[in-house]
Amino acid sequence: MALVPYPDPTKMSADVQNILKVTPQNIARMMAGTGPIFKPLMSLAIAYFNVGALPPALRELATLRIAHRLGAKYVLDQHALIARSLGVSEPQMGAISGALPSSLFSQKDNAALLLVDNLIDNTRAQEELVLDVYRLLGETAMHELFMVNGFYHMMARYTESLQIDLDAAQKGNSLPAMKALSGAL
Repeated sequence: MALVPYPDPTKMSADVQNILKVTPQNIARMMAGTGPIFKPLMSLAIAYFNVGALPPALRELATLRIAHRLGAKYVLDQHALIARSLGVSEPQMGAISGALPSSLFSQKDNAALLLVDNLIDNTRAQEELVLDVYRLLGETAMHELFMVNGFYHMMARYTESLQIDLDAAQKGNSLPAMKALSGAL
């Protein structure tokens, strides 16, 4: 059970209620309590799914690595579904919590995941890791990886600190809902 009550959507604006109809997951329900920054936060998250430069499967691998390393059960649960829907294999799903680099990941994937690990452990990433990602993924994807990293660090701490309940009724992945949400924003 969540540490604090989920905000009452009936007391929120029509915009917020419309967003929650499209994405009723517990994280969105709790984040609705952020008031006027809820819509911009959701817009940022949705941008990763709709216009991001990172390859979608790599974005999910990075998110899963963060979730594993930080012990973020909610983020792990949600993004495991999305990763599988994007073609991340079961062996890769198992390897995401293991030692890096891994032969199950491409050179690009390993470079990105090593950078993510380094950013979990340090404020300033090692230059060689940054330059590897820049060289292998390109400028825009490198910047996006830093932003995705920061966003999911925040979400890991948010979901774990507030003890947001896993979405037990969720049967499929939330990727279609995330893509559809752009229309509500």
